[in-house]
Amino acid sequence: MQRKEVSRKGNNWEVQIMKLRNFGLLLLLVLPAASLSAIAQSRAPKDWRAVEPKTVTLFSRAKYKDKFDGYGKSAFSFKYGLRSDVRPETTLNK
Repeated sequence: MQRKEVSRKGNNWEVQIMKLRNFGLLLLLVLPAASLSAIAQSRAPKDWRAVEPKTVTLFSRAKYKDKFDGYGKSAFSFKYGLRSDVRPETTLNK
């Protein structure tokens, strides 16, 4: 009888370890998603209606192809907020 009790206690211990391991894996999946959504929600300025939008002028590539190398002033990177003539190594439009 003592052996059966020992084996039950051993199984119970293994089950607890498995539950903790599964909970840890769940946390590894959930925490990055929660932190990314928190980062994406940035505060707007207090008077957001008075802020002027940023504008960029793009030139016709066909019309100005002799004046500028590569894409020149005709390409814009929304990721970096730059026109390709400002920093072509960043925008990768050469």
